[in-house]
Amino acid sequence: MPSNQTPNYALSQWERTDRVLMEDFNADNAKIDAALAGLAGQVAGKAAQSALNALSQTVAGHTAALRRKGNCRIDTQSYFGTNECGAEHPTSITFSARPMFFLVYGPSVFIFGQGSNNSTISFYNGGYSYRSASLPTTWTGSTVSFYYDNVLPQANGETTYFVVALYAEDAA
Repeated sequence: MPSNQTPNYALSQWERTDRVLMEDFNADNAKIDAALAGLAGQVAGKAAQSALNALSQTVAGHTAALRRKGNCRIDTQSYFGTNECGAEHPTSITFSARPMFFLVYGPSVFIFGQGSNNSTISFYNGGYSYRSASLPTTWTGSTVSFYYDNVLPQANGETTYFVVALYAEDAA
């Protein structure tokens, strides 16, 4: 029988004068086997370092690729036209911030523009005759106003118009 035992697993520690018994060896081997089995279960649940390295490289690659794609915020809204046109009755749209690009569409008309002061807004009539023109444009903060001498190109007939705006990621 051993005089001492190890502190963690209570394995046998013999002195020269101790009697060595087979039962002590078998008990120690059972304890070691149980401890190793528990560790094997923990290790099996962990990923290999090579797999972690590969995953890390994949994430880094995707992150870099996403940075190159650019980001934007998209808002939509709609309005119902007043059936008025001209400089005295401009169409005005207020955005949450000045957009990089916007599109207004309704029956047979598509208007698009940018949020800069010196840009023009263009319309396209997709009916029987295709025509396009630039509309006089004014920006006041995040509100754009534009007009034309006809309600259709001005997107202000008695119908619903839909607006899609794209904002830069850092836009408020």
